[in-house]
Parts: sequence; structure tokens; C-alpha cells
Amino acid sequence: MSAVREVMDKASVPHRMTSVMRNEKVRSMGAYALGPILGILSGPILARALGPDGRGQFASVMEPITVAGAVAGLGIPAAVAYFIARGADGKLVYRLGSLLGTVPALATYAFMIWYAGIVSAEQRISFWFLVAAWSVIVVSSLVQLRRGYWQGRANWLVLDKERAYFGITRFLSVFVLAAIGISTAQFFVAASLLSFAACASILFWSGGRFRIGYHPDRPAFVRYSVMSSVGTITAVATSRLDQILMPVTSTSEQLGFYAVAVTVAEVPLVLAALASRNAFQYAACGRTNRQIFIEVRIFFFVCFLLVVALELLAPLVVPLVFGLPFAASVQSIQFLGFGTLATWASLVCGAIIGGRGYPALSSLISAVSLVITTIFFVVNWSSVSSLLAAQISLGSSLVAACIGFAILLVKRAPVSSVESRVLADGA
Repeated sequence: MSAVREVMDKASVPHRMTSVMRNEKVRSMGAYALGPILGILSGPILARALGPDGRGQFASVMEPITVAGAVAGLGIPAAVAYFIARGADGKLVYRLGSLLGTVPALATYAFMIWYAGIVSAEQRISFWFLVAAWSVIVVSSLVQLRRGYWQGRANWLVLDKERAYFGITRFLSVFVLAAIGISTAQFFVAASLLSFAACASILFWSGGRFRIGYHPDRPAFVRYSVMSSVGTITAVATSRLDQILMPVTSTSEQLGFYAVAVTVAEVPLVLAALASRNAFQYAACGRTNRQIFIEVRIFFFVCFLLVVALELLAPLVVPLVFGLPFAASVQSIQFLGFGTLATWASLVCGAIIGGRGYPALSSLISAVSLVITTIFFVVNWSSVSSLLAAQISLGSSLVAACIGFAILLVKRAPVSSVESRVLADGA
């Protein structure tokens, strides 16, 4: 009887493992989707409280933080995740990343102080308020480093908690400020940044010892960071460049329309971020293309369903929820929705390629997309509307997806050595 029970227990192990993995994916999708969904709910509150002009000012402060944070990280979080996933000593990798990340973070903040003078003049926002708000860039670099650590360890629970808590806290702050009659963008900016800092603290006090492994090679770590930084910066810049350039190439009203469009259209995009997060770790651990796509296919399926829903419901829901003035955002939402599917493909392909030890090739995908976006913005300088920005985003996303698939077909095999592959990459 005991022998039969033992056989049955062994047979049920794969089923239990599959069930756990499925539950983890559902939890992660819920956590990552919570922020954008609550953003949809808080978006109308924010839009009605600030109006198109105030909403544009809010975007003028918040969007540069995303790109500047990527620059400040300089690819170091990706290197931390990669080397820890490959078995390097967690404590040594984290210490090395912290040491190397200090200078670029401070240098980026210094540049943003200069940029604050331009934005202040164009958008009628206090220079000193921008300087204070953008100091969060230094904090963001530390947060990204910690995220890389947990990603390398495949501890999705900690990352999911941070995402979920931030989404909830940000929504509550917007709701409370609007309820008491606040109509100034600066108060909403401050509340959002404080929410970010408070919820990111979970990444630092969450339990778990550093995993002991081999000593990471410093030149290999630096090389991987530099190579990855190109992809990290260009990927974020491509997704946010439109909103960074629009403050100086368009009116606050058009930026406000586009900010609402991005808020809505980015809901499915969280599935791309989630799939990329997992795919990178899977690739670093040596899984094949087939194995990785089987693991992340559910994220694409849900993403596709959300895009279809956006295309069908946006004309009805957006004017009703955000107000009639924001009906101009509908077409932008529809173009950005189609672009989300292409972006999903390009991000996941880039994550797999980078996880295999080819950060330069991974960076090429987003770099080409950035070049295309920049060219079209320059050609249409001073006449970029919300709709045109969305069309440019769609075109660059399609090109990036094609390049990503092409590279992935060539670089199918997992690498066998971390240091030797990284040092040889790009040779």
C-alpha cells in the first residue's frame, strides 16, 4: 500500500509544480495589471482635476523621470540579474553593482537639473520644484538595482508585491487629493513620488539571504552593464521619447491628450514587461526558445485580448470616463494598442537575447526603434500632435519586432560560459 502511495505521490509532483507555476503567473498578472487598471480609474480623476493643460504639466514632470532612471542605472540592474541567475555570488554581485552605480546616478541627476531650466520655461513649472522632484532619480537607481537582484533569484513574489502596493497607494493618493479639491499638478506629482519611494522599500527589507556562488568577473560585469545600458536606455527612451519631446515640440493640450492615450493603451503593455522579466531569467538559466515561449505564451494571449477590448471600447468609454475634451485621445489609443502587440514581441525577444549573454544584439532592437522615432519627430518638429506621435510609435514598434525575431532565429543556443561569452560579445 505504501508503495502505491509513493508512486502516486511521485506522479502528482509534475501536476503540483504546474499548478504552482500557473498560480504564480496569475498572481503576477494581477499585480502588474493592478497599477495600469487603477491608473485607468485614477486617470479620469486626474484629468478632471487638472484639465488638459494641468495634465500635460504632470506628464512633463513624471515622464522624464522614467528615461532618466534608465540612464542612471546604466545597465547595471540587468547585469546584476544576469550574473545572479547564472550562479554568481549574490552578495558580491550586489555590492559590485552598488559601487559602479553611484557615479552614473549622480551624473544623470546633474544633467536633469540643467534640463529643468528648459522644461520650467516651456511648461510654466517652478524650476526648484523640478529639481526637488527629479532627485528621485537617485533613489530610482537604487530601486532598480534591488529589482535586478530579486529578478536574478526569480523571486517574483517580492517584485509582485512592490508593483501591487505602488498601484494601490498611487491611486489612493490621487483620489484623496482630488476629493479635497486640489487642482495643481505639483501636489499630484509629490504624492506619486512619495508613493513610489514608500512602496519600493519592500525590496530592501524583504527577507532572504544572499546566495553563495562563484566570484563574478569585474571586467565581464562592466562590459555586460555597458552593453545592456544601450538597450535599457533606448527601450525606455523609445517608449517615452514622444512624451519627453512633446513638451518642446507641441502644446500642453496635445501632450495632455497623448498622456491620457498612453495611460489607457499601456494597460496591455504590463504583460510585455512581465513576460520579459521572466524570459530574461529563463534564458540566463539556459532554457530553449520553445521552453521560454511555452512559459510566457499566456502573457501574450491575455495581452491580445486586452488590445482587442481597447480597440472596440475606446470610442465609447474614453469620452465617458475622461470627459468630452479627451475624445481626441481615442485614435491615439487605437494606434498605440496595435503597437502594444509589436512591443510585446520586441521586448520578449530582446530579453531572451540579453539573457543568453548577447547584450549588444539585444540593445540593437530598441536602438533601431529609437532612431526611427527620433527621425520622425525631428522631421515633424513643432507640429507633433497626439495622433502623429501614436503613429510614429506604432511604426517603430513594428520594425523593432521584426529585428528581434530575426536575431532570435540566429541566436538560439544558450551560452555555456558567462565571462567568456560576455567578453567576446561584440567582437
